[in-house]
Amino acid sequence: MQASRSTALVAAALVAANLGVALTPGDLALPARAALAVMVTVALGLLVVQVLRLLRRAAEAEAAASASERRLTGLIAANPILVLDGDARIADVTPAFAELLGVDAAAIAGRHVLDLVDARDRDTAGDGWVATLRRPGMHAPIEVRVRNVDGHIRHLEVIGNNLLHDPAVRGVVVTCRDVTDRHRAQRALARQAMHDALTGLPNRTLFHDRLADALARAARSGTRVGVLFCDLDRFKVLNDSLGHHTGDRLLVEAGERIRAAVRPIDTVARFGGDEFVVLCEDLPGPSGAVAVAERIIDQLDKPFAGATGDIHLSTSVGITIARPDDTPESLVRDADAAMYKAKGRGRNRWELFDEVLRTEALERHNVEQQLRRALDAGDLRLLYQPIIDVRSGAVRGAEALLRWRRPGAGLVTPETFLDVAEETGMIVPITRWALEQACAQVDGWRRLPCAEDVTVSVNLSPRDLLHPSIVADVAAVLARTGVDPSALCLEVTEKVAMGHDEGLLLNLRRLKDLGVRLAIDDFGTGYSSLAHLRRFPADELKIDRSFVAGLGEDPHDTAIVTATISLAHKLGTTVVAEGVESPSQLRQLEALRCELAQGYLFGMPGPPEDIGRAITGDTGLVPCAASTRVRA
Repeated sequence: MQASRSTALVAAALVAANLGVALTPGDLALPARAALAVMVTVALGLLVVQVLRLLRRAAEAEAAASASERRLTGLIAANPILVLDGDARIADVTPAFAELLGVDAAAIAGRHVLDLVDARDRDTAGDGWVATLRRPGMHAPIEVRVRNVDGHIRHLEVIGNNLLHDPAVRGVVVTCRDVTDRHRAQRALARQAMHDALTGLPNRTLFHDRLADALARAARSGTRVGVLFCDLDRFKVLNDSLGHHTGDRLLVEAGERIRAAVRPIDTVARFGGDEFVVLCEDLPGPSGAVAVAERIIDQLDKPFAGATGDIHLSTSVGITIARPDDTPESLVRDADAAMYKAKGRGRNRWELFDEVLRTEALERHNVEQQLRRALDAGDLRLLYQPIIDVRSGAVRGAEALLRWRRPGAGLVTPETFLDVAEETGMIVPITRWALEQACAQVDGWRRLPCAEDVTVSVNLSPRDLLHPSIVADVAAVLARTGVDPSALCLEVTEKVAMGHDEGLLLNLRRLKDLGVRLAIDDFGTGYSSLAHLRRFPADELKIDRSFVAGLGEDPHDTAIVTATISLAHKLGTTVVAEGVESPSQLRQLEALRCELAQGYLFGMPGPPEDIGRAITGDTGLVPCAASTRVRA
């Protein structure tokens, strides 16, 4: 009992101390009942303190809640939000929504929400409203256009939250997000993807899309669609001589002139380079397209102002009128074919795609399809024509001549397929194959007695020479076959060799650096000048067969051959006469000190075994061991 009393007193003292109450010694001497009363009093005091603390915390929480509520209210006010009643009429809007439309909130209160939506999107908005009414809660966002008080369109992403069942709201809360800037950025990107960067005209992709739509409309309405393919005549020469800045300006102005010449409903596109294509809809017939083509030709035939005087430009136009089975691709292809026909007939004119051209185009398509399979099918082969020493008659090399065993046509020459191969780019893998075959073959010939200097000649096309991998391809072939680079002679026509393309000349010099020989083929048929000839690192000049044919009979041909041989010798270049067919031609070439010759007099193009037999003397040609070749 005494211990309990002491404990109670100590506890009372501690509580009193916590409360800041001073107990006297007399208080400590009180009986236990008194002490208990003191403790009850103290406990009540503590309860009051706890209540006060709880009240203070509640006040602080309420203040925090008010601040949070104010923040939420400000956040809501800063965003475009509107509340709709069950009939889709506006019950309330935030200031941000009213500001977005440029109106007072009171001015739109009670209006139907679809009145604010652009007519193009009212069906979408109406469907969204019906879906929102079907069930409570949040719904998927939709995009609509609204027009503000200034008439400007704003794109809004809206989310409806059906709270009609909520007694505190009784409405549909629509939260809006202005995505106009995003749409502008998307339109800018789409325009960049669908328009030519230089002229601002539609590009190939957009043109094909519009042409497909036009064909679909024409099929429904029975109207006619035409495509005009325009290619500026000799633009590359102007671009190279006047500079690319002037060339770009000419392209921009040409595009503007073409647009001025066509009808408002027509589409003018730039396909790249100096190619422009026009889509003509609702044509009465071919005459309507011809009228547009003639206006374009007239517009571009007028002089362009240049820094140093007038610049004269012209265009060749190909026209095609759509048939029921045509596609955008076939129409552009046919118009392109007609354009090439216009160029071939003198330029600065138009040509209409007809049945003759259609047959030719179909044939080109068949050639392309079959040629694509020719490499894998093993249908390509090389024949070789000997190149002999004029003085001794010994075989000095051979020219590799491409042939194609075309299904149903037998062995055909490159004239029947080279244009298609060049146009489609198939010439590049074909040339790689020919280089591989020819280098392996000359390596075999060089293993024959006295044949260590025999060469093989392979023709390169313009597309080959401009291909970025041509130098690496030739180097790789030389490495794989192990043949000496001097055994390979690469031939390019005079027209290509004398071109102005710096990339082409650079590749030729790099090929020369590999150690291979370079020859100018068909010399005399192009537009050579001494300045261009000096820039070209030629080892050989091949006089065209048309001049050799008149040697000794036509004074002009004889003079050209004589002058060419003399010029080549002064430049330290070997001369090869092509198309030698008679002993008299050979005697005159020898008298003129022409070093090499090839032609039917020495052999038709044949298999590599024929060259091997000629090298070893198994034919009428002189074997290499008997050669006493005289160098100029």
